[in-house]
Amino acid sequence: MANVFWEAGVRIVDIYGVCNDGSPNAKAGFSVFWSFDDDRNRSGAVPGSQTTYRAILTALRVALSTARADGHQELIIRSNDNSLHQMFVRSQIGANAMWRRQFQMGQKQRELMMAINAEFRHFRNVTHRLVLKKADIRGQTEAERMARLYSGVFRGSVTIYGIATARDGIARCGIFWKEGDARNESGWLSGKHGEKCAEMYALGRAVQKAIEKGIRELTVYSNWEQLVRFVKALKYYDWQTPTGCLSRCMERCKELEMKLQQITVVMKDGKRGNIPEARKLAESVAGCVIVGTFGACDAGNNEPAARYGVFWGPNDRMNEIRQVDGTQSARKAKLMAIRRALEIALTHKMSKLLIKNDYEWKDGRDEELISEIRDLQNKFECVKYVKHCPEEFYSVLEKF
Repeated sequence: MANVFWEAGVRIVDIYGVCNDGSPNAKAGFSVFWSFDDDRNRSGAVPGSQTTYRAILTALRVALSTARADGHQELIIRSNDNSLHQMFVRSQIGANAMWRRQFQMGQKQRELMMAINAEFRHFRNVTHRLVLKKADIRGQTEAERMARLYSGVFRGSVTIYGIATARDGIARCGIFWKEGDARNESGWLSGKHGEKCAEMYALGRAVQKAIEKGIRELTVYSNWEQLVRFVKALKYYDWQTPTGCLSRCMERCKELEMKLQQITVVMKDGKRGNIPEARKLAESVAGCVIVGTFGACDAGNNEPAARYGVFWGPNDRMNEIRQVDGTQSARKAKLMAIRRALEIALTHKMSKLLIKNDYEWKDGRDEELISEIRDLQNKFECVKYVKHCPEEFYSVLEKF
């Protein structure tokens, strides 16, 4: 995220104005952001008519007044307001601005414009830098957040989509706000989850982003319109022995319920939203690579001989089979296969791995090898284990 407040020795200041134009009891908010922890940062409610236009002009006047008091001779005003940018381009604003439509202005609006133009006379040069809506500018993000705190009920909309856990052991979700929006994202959950769990996770993420942006009323488009009602009803459910994924989902519901106290969420049919875009985000999540591991120990005629194998797929060059060094046992062979699978995955920069194995995980056994495996696991985004039947890979073993 860009975090620049100077350009060629000239100070840059971010301004923002916002209002629900046309809404009943609309409230406008403005903000001026210089930098983090700067005493000159200002934000507040807009006096007079409640419009976005007046909000951005109020922010401009405050920015100019503060810069003049600090002795700046040049200034770069940064905002995402195209109307303000056009006023700069057409010289409709500034020390020598020629107003052709003053007769159409109300008295208070005319007074504000006169005050702004009077401020311009104290500067050698003031320019405006237009920020694109999708630009990732830290100053604009902070200015927007500050202004929205005073804009009353601000509305937003988002579409979410969930995909149940697939064969690779993860569930997926997509969160779509609008084209090019930096808030668009995809996510995933490890373990066995239904699509509703995935959508609940997506809803929590969307609500958190909305709160951070100052949105007070969020419309959520989902294929499951009863999602919010389900979350709020969870406190009436009896979760006597929650374990695994069930326990974590319950925690997410509780966290989401607390967030819903800070914002109004309206659920609507996903057909009216952007389900295809949200689905694409969900489907874009890279899956877990599936690998099979196996280990065995043959009694032999004289002494036992243990070996292990790692199977990625038919004719895959990463397939391996090796002899076990040292103590010969089936347990050791199975663990060494798991360790080797993790090592190969790291070498090939895999981030999510689903390991099919038949090792009996019990506390207090094979601690040294298990410790090595855990150290390797920590380098992954996700590692899942599922049981397989040993016979599944014996035919593979015979081919080596």
